[in-house]
Amino acid sequence: MPKKIKLFLNSEQKVSKLIFGVLMVGLAVLVAGNGAFAYFQRTASDSNYEYGYGYGGSYGYGYGYGYGADVSGYNDYGFYGADGKATALFAAQSGSSRLVVGYTTDYYAKNKVYYSATSAACSSLTSSVSQTAFQTGANSATISDLTCGTTYYYCVASEDAGGNTWYTSVANADTGACGGSGGGGGSVAPSTSDTIVSQTMAGAISSASGGSVVLTTSEGSKAEVVMPAGASTANLTVSVQSKSAASAEAAGTVGVAPTGVYRVGNLVFEFSAQDASTNQAVSQFSKDITLSFTYTDAQIAGLSEDSLQVYTWQNGAWAALTGVIDKVNNKITITVNHFSYFSIMGQKSATSTTITTATSTITKAINQMTVTELRAKIKEVLSLMINLLSQMIGQWQTQLQAMVHGQSAPAVLKTLDINLKYGSMGDAVKLLQTWLSQDKDIYPLGVINGTFGPATKAAVIKFQEKYASEILTPAGLINGNGLVGAGTRAKLNSLYGSQ
Repeated sequence: MPKKIKLFLNSEQKVSKLIFGVLMVGLAVLVAGNGAFAYFQRTASDSNYEYGYGYGGSYGYGYGYGYGADVSGYNDYGFYGADGKATALFAAQSGSSRLVVGYTTDYYAKNKVYYSATSAACSSLTSSVSQTAFQTGANSATISDLTCGTTYYYCVASEDAGGNTWYTSVANADTGACGGSGGGGGSVAPSTSDTIVSQTMAGAISSASGGSVVLTTSEGSKAEVVMPAGASTANLTVSVQSKSAASAEAAGTVGVAPTGVYRVGNLVFEFSAQDASTNQAVSQFSKDITLSFTYTDAQIAGLSEDSLQVYTWQNGAWAALTGVIDKVNNKITITVNHFSYFSIMGQKSATSTTITTATSTITKAINQMTVTELRAKIKEVLSLMINLLSQMIGQWQTQLQAMVHGQSAPAVLKTLDINLKYGSMGDAVKLLQTWLSQDKDIYPLGVINGTFGPATKAAVIKFQEKYASEILTPAGLINGNGLVGAGTRAKLNSLYGSQ
């Protein structure tokens, strides 16, 4: 008989006062079906419900509740079958100093990840990261402050509610390479020059239901895979990793960008998958999967957004894929049936950027432009002015109608309570623009029209980067992204909300 059951049955606790009528249903099924039984540990003395269940293998299930009284604070113990080890163990790089360890338990347990740079038995690995709450299903824990470019050994210890601990086998994984390089050929405007660090996000995707994994880079862009049910016959562990294109090219992992196109953000993304049961690599799928990539305005500076395409590395060359560009949300989406390396690339704008206006880019100094170029630019600026005047007239008409019909003026906003992004409109955007215009270095144009356009987005990015330690750093970002979320709103409200 397992040790924990002996402790339970032979202890000096007043077990006769526990009501086990319903629990015995589970135990009966357990005995009949030769399955497993679990009895959860009491968390405090007296007046606490106990929970137990039985599993009868091919014979069925049993479960129930009991009530403990007058036990004087003693603990009740239980056990979980013959093997409660976590399964589907994996580790993925997250930058150069972190590993994300994933695991699955099919019962509630407190899990602890042991790790060390020196190989040893699971319980003898010198460091650990603990999950204090009971978990079930697929979960993960992040190990931080590791040494870059180092092999680490890890395992998972799962403790059931009866205090029993089960250890997985010891596995190993490498942290990311130290440092990183960027700004290589084929990149117009790398986000962080020589500071691009490889980053990874991994997750479990079920064959039956499908799923998704999203990686957010420190540059503010995202890469996401969405896999439908049945795309693979196996349950998968899917990983999305961003890499410096220059580093990947130097290592011979991929080739340089094709002639005439340039990388967005100097990034390459590797999508990979493993069978969760066999750890065998899986790269082809029976159904199309969706990959989407977002980019920042800074990453496409000097490039024509209309020319953007996702390229995949196949048979020793980059091949362009047909995708859909969403200019409002800075996003490009493709469908594929395979995993490999992917990179967003585009062609240069007709000319390079030298002067930026509210919503357009002047590609040359005025005295260097031809008559044809000047006429085209004047036409573009006039079109923008007409659009702005149209918006202002519409707002004036709304206000006049309200006055004519005796309607009260709308309440004046004093704080930003909703998230805003490119394309948003309304009074909240006006308030945002009013606040941003108070700093001429951030929003020199100072237009307050209630429309979140390119100039407003550029001002938000400048604001985020000015207060990076309070807005970007807590979110794990380096560059502003132009999205007015909780962190940005909090800083704006703290500066201007009392005015």
